[in-house]
Amino acid sequence: MAAFNVSVHNSSPLISYTAAWLDTPAGDAFAVNYTDSGFHTTSDPGATAIFTFNGTGVWLYGAHRPGYGSYTLSVDGSTVFNGSAASSNPVFDQVLGGSANLSMGEHTAVLTNIGGGAVDLDSLVFETQIGANDQQVSQMTVDDSNSTISYLALSQWQTASNSFFANGTSHYSNTDGANATLTFSGEAVAVYGGVSFDHGMYTVSVDGQTQQLNGANGQARVYHPKSLLYFASNLGNGTHNLTMSVGNGYFDLDQVVVYKATGGKEGSEDASSGGMEMKPGDLHINAANGNNAAGAAVQSKSLSPAVIAVPPPPCQEAGRSVL
Repeated sequence: MAAFNVSVHNSSPLISYTAAWLDTPAGDAFAVNYTDSGFHTTSDPGATAIFTFNGTGVWLYGAHRPGYGSYTLSVDGSTVFNGSAASSNPVFDQVLGGSANLSMGEHTAVLTNIGGGAVDLDSLVFETQIGANDQQVSQMTVDDSNSTISYLALSQWQTASNSFFANGTSHYSNTDGANATLTFSGEAVAVYGGVSFDHGMYTVSVDGQTQQLNGANGQARVYHPKSLLYFASNLGNGTHNLTMSVGNGYFDLDQVVVYKATGGKEGSEDASSGGMEMKPGDLHINAANGNNAAGAAVQSKSLSPAVIAVPPPPCQEAGRSVL
Protein backbone atom coordinates (compact mmCIF):
# COMPACT_ATOMS: atom_id res chain seq x y z
CA MET A 1 0.00 0.00 0.00
CA ALA A 2 1.06 3.64 -0.54
CA ALA A 3 2.12 5.31 2.72
CA PHE A 4 1.86 8.93 3.81
CA ASN A 5 2.19 10.95 7.02
CA VAL A 6 -0.37 13.18 8.73
CA SER A 7 0.67 15.85 11.25
CA VAL A 8 -1.57 16.40 14.30
CA HIS A 9 -1.35 19.49 16.52
CA ASN A 10 -1.69 18.95 20.28
CA SER A 11 -5.03 20.82 20.21
CA SER A 12 -6.74 18.18 18.06
CA PRO A 13 -9.87 16.60 19.57
CA LEU A 14 -8.51 13.27 18.28
CA ILE A 15 -6.09 13.38 21.22
CA SER A 16 -7.77 12.58 24.55
CA TYR A 17 -6.28 14.17 27.69
CA THR A 18 -7.02 13.45 31.31
CA ALA A 19 -8.16 16.49 33.30
CA ALA A 20 -4.66 17.11 34.69
CA TRP A 21 -3.38 18.53 31.39
CA LEU A 22 -3.28 22.28 30.71
CA ASP A 23 -3.61 23.97 27.33
CA THR A 24 -0.79 26.50 26.79
CA PRO A 25 -0.52 27.94 30.33
CA ALA A 26 -0.95 31.72 30.46
CA GLY A 27 2.30 33.62 30.71
CA ASP A 28 4.58 30.79 29.58
CA ALA A 29 7.55 32.60 28.05
CA PHE A 30 8.45 29.66 25.82
CA ALA A 31 5.03 29.19 24.19
CA VAL A 32 6.18 30.87 20.96
CA ASN A 33 8.69 28.05 20.44
CA TYR A 34 5.96 25.45 19.98
CA THR A 35 4.03 24.66 16.81
CA ASP A 36 1.49 27.46 16.32
CA SER A 37 2.53 28.74 19.80
CA GLY A 38 0.52 26.08 21.62
CA PHE A 39 1.16 22.96 23.69
CA HIS A 40 -0.41 20.73 26.33
CA THR A 41 1.43 20.06 29.59
CA THR A 42 0.96 18.20 32.87
CA SER A 43 2.91 17.82 36.11
CA ASP A 44 0.66 15.09 37.51
CA PRO A 45 2.14 11.57 37.65
CA GLY A 46 -0.20 9.18 35.87
CA ALA A 47 -1.74 11.83 33.60
CA THR A 48 -2.13 10.51 30.06
CA ALA A 49 -2.58 11.72 26.50
CA ILE A 50 -4.18 9.09 24.27
CA PHE A 51 -4.24 8.94 20.47
CA THR A 52 -5.97 6.19 18.52
CA PHE A 53 -5.22 5.97 14.81
CA ASN A 54 -5.50 3.70 11.80
CA GLY A 55 -2.02 3.26 10.39
CA THR A 56 1.46 1.77 10.61
CA GLY A 57 3.50 4.19 12.73
CA VAL A 58 3.34 7.10 15.15
CA TRP A 59 5.83 9.65 16.58
CA LEU A 60 5.25 12.16 19.38
CA TYR A 61 7.05 15.51 19.77
CA GLY A 62 7.50 17.83 22.73
CA ALA A 63 10.02 19.95 24.62
CA HIS A 64 12.86 19.21 27.01
CA ARG A 65 12.99 21.94 29.67
CA PRO A 66 14.49 22.62 33.12
CA GLY A 67 12.35 21.09 35.84
CA TYR A 68 10.70 18.62 33.51
CA GLY A 69 10.21 15.01 34.51
CA SER A 70 9.99 11.50 33.13
CA TYR A 71 7.46 9.82 30.89
CA THR A 72 6.63 6.58 29.16
CA LEU A 73 5.12 5.94 25.73
CA SER A 74 3.14 2.81 25.04
CA VAL A 75 1.55 1.53 21.84
CA ASP A 76 -1.23 -1.04 22.04
CA GLY A 77 -0.47 -1.59 25.71
CA SER A 78 3.25 -2.30 25.30
CA THR A 79 5.88 0.20 26.44
CA VAL A 80 7.98 1.34 23.49
CA PHE A 81 9.99 4.08 25.20
CA ASN A 82 10.86 5.39 28.67
CA GLY A 83 12.42 8.83 28.68
CA SER A 84 13.18 12.05 30.51
CA ALA A 85 12.11 15.49 29.32
CA ALA A 86 14.51 17.24 31.72
CA SER A 87 17.15 19.51 30.23
CA SER A 88 19.43 22.21 31.62
CA ASN A 89 18.46 24.40 28.66
CA PRO A 90 15.05 24.40 26.93
CA VAL A 91 14.97 22.66 23.56
CA PHE A 92 11.89 22.17 21.42
CA ASP A 93 10.57 19.86 18.69
CA GLN A 94 12.16 16.85 20.35
CA VAL A 95 11.03 13.30 19.62
CA LEU A 96 9.46 11.90 22.79
CA GLY A 97 9.12 8.44 21.31
CA GLY A 98 7.47 6.49 18.56
CA SER A 99 6.83 3.17 16.92
CA ALA A 100 7.23 2.10 13.30
CA ASN A 101 6.49 -0.98 11.17
CA LEU A 102 3.14 -1.65 12.82
CA SER A 103 0.64 -3.77 10.98
CA MET A 104 -1.86 -1.66 9.07
CA GLY A 105 -4.86 -1.23 11.35
CA GLU A 106 -6.09 0.50 14.49
CA HIS A 107 -3.51 1.29 17.17
CA THR A 108 -3.47 3.35 20.38
CA ALA A 109 -0.52 5.40 21.61
CA VAL A 110 -0.47 6.59 25.24
CA LEU A 111 1.94 9.20 26.65
CA THR A 112 2.11 9.05 30.46
CA ASN A 113 3.79 11.37 32.95
CA ILE A 114 5.57 9.11 35.46
CA GLY A 115 6.83 11.81 37.83
CA GLY A 116 9.67 14.18 38.58
CA GLY A 117 8.15 17.23 36.89
CA ALA A 118 6.19 18.35 33.88
CA VAL A 119 5.89 16.72 30.47
CA ASP A 120 4.42 18.39 27.41
CA LEU A 121 3.08 17.45 23.99
CA ASP A 122 3.58 19.71 20.98
CA SER A 123 2.45 17.54 18.08
CA LEU A 124 2.48 14.05 16.67
CA VAL A 125 2.80 12.43 13.27
CA PHE A 126 1.19 9.19 12.24
CA GLU A 127 1.77 7.10 9.15
CA THR A 128 -1.09 5.45 7.32
CA GLN A 129 -1.64 3.72 3.98
CA ILE A 130 -4.06 3.58 1.08
CA GLY A 131 -4.09 1.97 -2.36
CA ALA A 132 -1.34 -0.33 -3.63
CA ASN A 133 2.44 -0.42 -3.13
CA ASP A 134 3.19 0.95 -6.61
CA GLN A 135 0.85 3.92 -6.33
CA GLN A 136 1.34 7.53 -5.30
CA VAL A 137 -0.75 9.41 -2.77
CA SER A 138 -2.33 12.61 -4.05
CA GLN A 139 -3.76 15.17 -1.68
CA MET A 140 -6.50 17.62 -2.60
CA THR A 141 -7.65 20.40 -0.28
CA VAL A 142 -11.20 21.76 -0.45
CA ASP A 143 -11.39 25.19 1.17
CA ASP A 144 -14.41 26.09 3.29
CA SER A 145 -15.45 28.64 0.64
CA ASN A 146 -15.49 26.08 -2.19
CA SER A 147 -18.90 25.58 -3.79
CA THR A 148 -18.62 21.78 -3.50
CA ILE A 149 -19.32 22.14 0.24
CA SER A 150 -23.03 22.62 0.96
CA TYR A 151 -24.06 24.47 4.15
CA LEU A 152 -27.53 23.64 5.46
CA ALA A 153 -29.19 25.89 6.18
CA LEU A 154 -26.97 28.58 4.75
CA SER A 155 -28.51 31.19 7.04
CA GLN A 156 -27.23 29.22 10.05
CA TRP A 157 -23.60 29.58 8.96
CA GLN A 158 -21.37 32.66 9.01
CA THR A 159 -17.95 33.37 7.51
CA ALA A 160 -14.98 34.64 9.50
CA SER A 161 -11.90 36.22 7.91
CA ASN A 162 -8.43 36.11 9.42
CA SER A 163 -4.90 35.48 8.21
CA PHE A 164 -4.54 32.41 10.44
CA PHE A 165 -7.28 30.55 8.51
CA ALA A 166 -6.35 28.56 5.43
CA ASN A 167 -6.94 30.89 2.47
CA GLY A 168 -8.08 33.51 4.96
CA THR A 169 -11.61 32.29 5.74
CA SER A 170 -13.53 29.85 7.91
CA HIS A 171 -17.24 28.97 8.13
CA TYR A 172 -18.75 28.66 11.61
CA SER A 173 -22.08 28.00 13.28
CA ASN A 174 -23.46 27.53 16.79
CA THR A 175 -26.87 26.28 15.65
CA ASP A 176 -27.54 22.76 16.90
CA GLY A 177 -28.16 20.53 13.87
CA ALA A 178 -26.63 22.82 11.23
CA ASN A 179 -24.82 20.69 8.63
CA ALA A 180 -22.01 20.99 6.11
CA THR A 181 -21.79 18.27 3.48
CA LEU A 182 -19.29 17.25 0.80
CA THR A 183 -19.32 14.46 -1.76
CA PHE A 184 -15.79 13.41 -2.69
CA SER A 185 -13.84 10.69 -4.46
CA GLY A 186 -10.91 9.30 -2.47
CA GLU A 187 -9.77 6.73 0.07
CA ALA A 188 -9.09 8.90 3.14
CA VAL A 189 -10.35 12.25 4.37
CA ALA A 190 -9.37 14.83 7.00
CA VAL A 191 -11.37 17.75 8.37
CA TYR A 192 -9.66 20.86 9.79
CA GLY A 193 -11.13 23.71 11.82
CA GLY A 194 -10.98 25.60 15.10
CA VAL A 195 -10.76 24.32 18.67
CA SER A 196 -11.70 26.66 21.51
CA PHE A 197 -13.21 26.91 24.99
CA ASP A 198 -16.58 28.00 23.53
CA HIS A 199 -16.78 25.14 21.04
CA GLY A 200 -18.93 22.11 21.75
CA MET A 201 -19.73 18.61 20.63
CA TYR A 202 -19.91 17.96 16.90
CA THR A 203 -20.57 14.91 14.75
CA VAL A 204 -18.82 13.80 11.58
CA SER A 205 -20.03 10.94 9.41
CA VAL A 206 -18.73 9.33 6.24
CA ASP A 207 -21.15 7.07 4.39
CA GLY A 208 -23.27 6.83 7.53
CA GLN A 209 -20.41 5.86 9.88
CA THR A 210 -20.61 8.46 12.66
CA GLN A 211 -18.14 9.79 15.22
CA GLN A 212 -18.90 12.40 17.90
CA LEU A 213 -16.08 14.65 19.12
CA ASN A 214 -15.53 17.62 21.46
CA GLY A 215 -14.54 20.88 19.76
CA ALA A 216 -13.15 22.24 23.03
CA ASN A 217 -11.07 19.09 23.44
CA GLY A 218 -12.35 19.03 27.00
CA GLN A 219 -10.14 21.88 28.20
CA ALA A 220 -9.10 24.34 25.49
CA ARG A 221 -7.96 27.64 27.02
CA VAL A 222 -7.26 29.57 23.81
CA TYR A 223 -8.40 29.43 20.20
CA HIS A 224 -6.48 26.98 18.00
CA PRO A 225 -7.09 27.38 14.25
CA LYS A 226 -6.54 24.65 11.66
CA SER A 227 -6.71 21.74 14.10
CA LEU A 228 -7.37 18.22 12.84
CA LEU A 229 -11.02 17.66 13.75
CA TYR A 230 -11.56 14.31 12.04
CA PHE A 231 -9.69 11.68 10.03
CA ALA A 232 -10.92 8.52 8.32
CA SER A 233 -9.18 6.05 6.03
CA ASN A 234 -9.90 2.60 4.58
CA LEU A 235 -12.85 4.13 2.78
CA GLY A 236 -12.25 2.23 -0.43
CA ASN A 237 -11.95 3.74 -3.88
CA GLY A 238 -15.01 5.58 -5.12
CA THR A 239 -17.42 8.32 -4.13
CA HIS A 240 -18.18 9.05 -0.48
CA ASN A 241 -20.45 11.40 1.45
CA LEU A 242 -19.08 13.50 4.30
CA THR A 243 -21.41 15.27 6.76
CA MET A 244 -20.33 17.59 9.59
CA SER A 245 -23.02 18.47 12.13
CA VAL A 246 -22.98 21.20 14.77
CA GLY A 247 -23.84 20.23 18.36
CA ASN A 248 -24.01 22.22 21.59
CA GLY A 249 -21.55 25.00 20.83
CA TYR A 250 -19.57 26.60 18.05
CA PHE A 251 -18.14 24.53 15.20
CA ASP A 252 -15.62 25.95 12.72
CA LEU A 253 -14.81 24.46 9.31
CA ASP A 254 -11.62 25.65 7.63
CA GLN A 255 -10.90 22.96 5.04
CA VAL A 256 -11.31 19.33 4.07
CA VAL A 257 -8.41 17.26 2.74
CA VAL A 258 -9.01 14.24 0.51
CA TYR A 259 -6.34 11.57 -0.07
CA LYS A 260 -6.35 9.35 -3.13
CA ALA A 261 -4.01 6.65 -4.50
CA THR A 262 -3.16 7.23 -8.16
CA GLY A 263 -1.03 5.61 -10.86
CA GLY A 264 0.51 2.15 -10.65
CA LYS A 265 -0.78 -1.07 -12.14
CA GLU A 266 -3.79 -1.15 -9.84
CA GLY A 267 -4.84 2.47 -10.24
CA SER A 268 -5.35 5.11 -12.87
CA GLU A 269 -4.34 8.76 -12.71
CA ASP A 270 -7.45 9.42 -14.75
CA ALA A 271 -9.72 8.03 -12.04
CA SER A 272 -12.58 10.32 -11.10
CA SER A 273 -11.89 12.92 -8.41
CA GLY A 274 -15.34 14.45 -8.48
CA GLY A 275 -14.21 17.23 -10.80
CA MET A 276 -11.45 18.34 -8.41
CA GLU A 277 -7.85 18.40 -9.57
CA MET A 278 -5.56 15.92 -7.80
CA LYS A 279 -1.78 16.34 -8.03
CA PRO A 280 0.76 13.75 -6.86
CA GLY A 281 3.81 15.02 -5.04
CA ASP A 282 6.47 14.20 -2.45
CA LEU A 283 6.71 17.40 -0.42
CA HIS A 284 6.44 17.60 3.35
CA ILE A 285 3.21 19.59 3.51
CA ASN A 286 1.03 19.86 6.59
CA ALA A 287 -2.56 20.13 5.43
CA ALA A 288 -3.37 22.10 8.55
CA ASN A 289 -0.80 24.80 7.92
CA GLY A 290 -0.96 26.93 4.82
CA ASN A 291 2.65 28.15 5.14
CA ASN A 292 3.98 24.58 5.51
CA ALA A 293 5.79 25.48 8.74
CA ALA A 294 4.61 22.45 10.67
CA GLY A 295 5.09 20.17 7.70
CA ALA A 296 8.68 21.35 7.33
CA ALA A 297 9.19 20.68 11.02
CA VAL A 298 8.52 17.00 10.42
CA GLN A 299 11.54 16.99 8.17
CA SER A 300 13.74 18.96 10.56
CA LYS A 301 12.82 17.36 13.89
CA SER A 302 15.72 15.67 15.60
CA LEU A 303 15.54 11.88 15.54
CA SER A 304 18.76 11.16 17.38
CA PRO A 305 19.19 7.49 18.37
CA ALA A 306 19.99 8.81 21.85
CA VAL A 307 16.44 10.13 22.04
CA ILE A 308 14.49 7.38 20.32
CA ALA A 309 15.37 3.93 19.07
CA VAL A 310 13.00 3.87 16.11
CA PRO A 311 13.53 5.18 12.57
CA PRO A 312 12.18 8.60 11.59
CA PRO A 313 8.82 8.89 9.85
CA PRO A 314 9.60 6.80 6.76
CA CYS A 315 7.54 8.67 4.21
CA GLN A 316 6.52 12.16 3.32
CA GLU A 317 3.14 13.78 3.41
CA ALA A 318 1.28 13.79 0.13
CA GLY A 319 1.56 16.72 -2.25
CA ARG A 320 -1.33 19.15 -2.09
CA SER A 321 -3.49 20.98 -4.57
CA VAL A 322 -5.81 23.63 -3.21
CA LEU A 323 -9.28 24.52 -4.45
